Amino acid sequence: MIIASLKVKVSPENHQDALKTVRSMIGPTRVKPGCKGIVFCQDTDDPDTMILIERWHTRKDFEDHIRSDEYRRILALIDLSTEPPEIQLNQISQTEGLEAIEGIRAKPLS
Repeated sequence: MIIASLKVKVSPENHQDALKTVRSMIGPTRVKPGCKGIVFCQDTDDPDTMILIERWHTRKDFEDHIRSDEYRRILALIDLSTEPPEIQLNQISQTEGLEAIEGIRAKPLS
């Protein structure tokens, strides 16, 4: 699985344009083959800081997305950033769920 995150800071003047840009691409991205999910959020301490997190089944799925028209909208969002964007691509080989938390919580503290 690939998890891609993008963090940008936009000026107050560009805030609405940035929101419009992200909203226009979320729906089409969610239905793409290989998309496991996409989430957009704002920093609670700084509403001008926006974070986009995408999850993809495979690297190929993500690369196909990068070449798509929807990704051009992400590039437009990056262009609105007042600071260098923070971009991370993580390849995950194993995931765990609630059972991992329950197992950890069941162990006594050392």
